[in-house]
Amino acid sequence: MFLGRLVREKGIDCFAKTVWELRRRGRDVRPVVVGDGPARKQMERAVGAAIFVGHLDGPRLGRLVASADILLNPSMTEAFGNVNLEAMASGLAVVSADAPSSRALITDGTDGLLRPAEPHAMADAIAKLMDDPFERARLARAAVAEAAGWTWLKTLDNVIEAYSDLRER
Repeated sequence: MFLGRLVREKGIDCFAKTVWELRRRGRDVRPVVVGDGPARKQMERAVGAAIFVGHLDGPRLGRLVASADILLNPSMTEAFGNVNLEAMASGLAVVSADAPSSRALITDGTDGLLRPAEPHAMADAIAKLMDDPFERARLARAAVAEAAGWTWLKTLDNVIEAYSDLRER
């Protein structure tokens, strides 16, 4: 699953290349793309056979995310990483670009997998999870537990603390 705004800076090229790398390896993948944006047509051409559902919210979004197996988030430009946190809370195994926002939410190998935003590395991680459903389920359970600890209050406290640190300098 890809979840987010369909713009180049969200890593849609890496997502498409990862899908094609998995297919080249003989993997039967059925990507679901949730979101919309100016690069939708480009992504449709690049990914090939996939399910594009457009923008969803509320219960429809929750049901769709919870029905996926793996979130692939190749974005290096997230400020916080809501996509990762939403997927974790929904019980998905997450394979995410190893970016600062992702490292703030995911402990690699414990509650998700962090990889370079590079198709071969991401395809390796997804193939590993496809081959080992018990590992995928273990990561998903740990992700749910980690996501439960994140609240708006905790998130906003971190922002206030960062501003206070800057003011003191």
